[in-house]
Amino acid sequence: MKPTIFISHITEEREIAITLKNVIEKEFLRTVEVFVSSHEDNIKLGDSWLSNIRSSLEKTQLLIVLCSPLSSTRPWINFEAGTAWLKNIPVIPLCHSGISPSQLHAPLNSLQGGKLNDKDIINQIFKRIAKIADIDCPEIKDNNFFTSLNSFENQIKTSLLVKDTEFIFSMLYKSIQLIKHDFVSSFYPMEKVNEMSSNLVLSDLNLEFNQMHNLFNYRMLGLNNLKVYQSYYKNVLELIDNVKFILSYKRLKISEDLLGVLEGFVLSIIKISFWYESILVLDHNESIKETCIKLIKETVSPEVKQGNLINYFIDYYESILHFKKLIELYEQKVNAIIRLEK
Repeated sequence: MKPTIFISHITEEREIAITLKNVIEKEFLRTVEVFVSSHEDNIKLGDSWLSNIRSSLEKTQLLIVLCSPLSSTRPWINFEAGTAWLKNIPVIPLCHSGISPSQLHAPLNSLQGGKLNDKDIINQIFKRIAKIADIDCPEIKDNNFFTSLNSFENQIKTSLLVKDTEFIFSMLYKSIQLIKHDFVSSFYPMEKVNEMSSNLVLSDLNLEFNQMHNLFNYRMLGLNNLKVYQSYYKNVLELIDNVKFILSYKRLKISEDLLGVLEGFVLSIIKISFWYESILVLDHNESIKETCIKLIKETVSPEVKQGNLINYFIDYYESILHFKKLIELYEQKVNAIIRLEK
């Protein structure tokens, strides 16, 4: 009876499992049988899928686990590996598509594994199979395997990148929309705000300093009873907290360009810390507040002046321009990534 090698994989990675099966069987001149549950030769129509897997695990001499950022989160992979391990069957995790053996979860991270695109690792596995089959070890000559693997890995990485970027987009969407509304609310009367917010394009906004006198108005969107500047401050802090959570989640695949923008959000907390407490104090004195509004309306080209009340509002204005630019850049990067799969 031919020795059986079992390749554990998820359905989405069927192509790579079958390619590896074909390479092993070809190089070993079909002296070994490689079981891949998604291959039609291993489980035929009408067969019991679970029974076939169980019987193949019973007779297998070596189990290879295909590990990717996607498959390593699936319980079935760990179940098959655990079943083999309990039966003292050697288990080899082979990593691909951006994950390494050290990044695997238990129990797979306790096993000696390698990278699927490493020719030396494949040759070591061939030696292991040859020992099991009690035959001379062939060398892998089929370089098409590595070409196909590279193409598949690129597809997987793109798919993961798009999926994780969509998650980031949904996670930050509410905060960013609220901040955009705060931008407009600082410069325009409420009837204009409601008209613009339905189809807001940041690059179309003309934000002149002397129009920024609406920041003391109560924000009409929502029931939080906050003034515009308070809402802006709160929403920026919420955005930064959400970004920090995203950056702390190491398993997310984030492009270098987008990562730079997200880190920019976090570092920009200083932009809102300059003005908030001071404007909050000024807001409690009606006379001073009116003076501030008058100063804003009269200032066409804002310049920082020593000891002048206007300085706090210049900081507010500059923070809006800064976050406006960051959000525009963020949306460009996100849209470019999401279009990769289309």
